[in-house]
Order: sequence, then C-alpha cells, then structure tokens
Amino acid sequence: MMSNDVHDDPVLAALHDLPACDVGRRRAQRLGARCRVVLASETRVTSAAATASSARWPHVTGIALLAAWCAIYFMEIVRRGAAVWGP
Repeated sequence: MMSNDVHDDPVLAALHDLPACDVGRRRAQRLGARCRVVLASETRVTSAAATASSARWPHVTGIALLAAWCAIYFMEIVRRGAAVWGP
C-alpha cells in the first residue's frame, strides 16, 4: 500500500483524519504501577513454579534409581534361582 492510497480510499482517509488520543500523565503513571504489580506477581509465581519443579527432579531421579536397582536385584534372584533349581 502506497502513501497516496490513503487519499484514494475513503475509509482509510477517514481513519487518517481521526485525532490521536493519549492518556494523561497521572493515568499513565497509575497504569504503569498496575502493570508493574501484575508483572511482579507473575514473576513470583513463575519463580515459585521453577523452584518446585527443580525440587521435584531429585525426588523423581531417586525413585527411578530405586526402581532400577530393585529390578536388577529381582532379575539376579530369578537368575540364581534358575541356576539352582533349573534344568
């Protein structure tokens, strides 16, 4: 779209003629403060979730290692039992 297309299209020309609106200084400061509060709370929630997630990793790893150890131990019991009572 070229800059002269604005004048050829009545809708774009009408949009171009609309005045630019801006919020006042006090309103902008209040909005900024509210945004910072929301962003700070989201950051706390995100960091708490990351901490909980990282705390779960050693727990899951420990359970997985314990399950693997039990499986190996059970297979060894079965192997030795088959050697003693097997064919």
